[in-house]
Amino acid sequence: MKLKVAVDYNVLRQREQVVEIRLTAAQAKAIVTDYFNNMDYSGRQLWLIKQKVKTLSTELV
Repeated sequence: MKLKVAVDYNVLRQREQVVEIRLTAAQAKAIVTDYFNNMDYSGRQLWLIKQKVKTLSTELV
């Protein structure tokens, strides 16, 4: 996965410094997992609904 990320801000120029990065599938999964782990259950549900994510399965563990 390739994307651009703002890493700094130049106050004098009033512009962001942006880098283009390439993530492996494992790195992308780690970022997504960390993002969801910082939410409570209702926050996760709300995000999935707002983003129209397709649910593949549901189970109790």
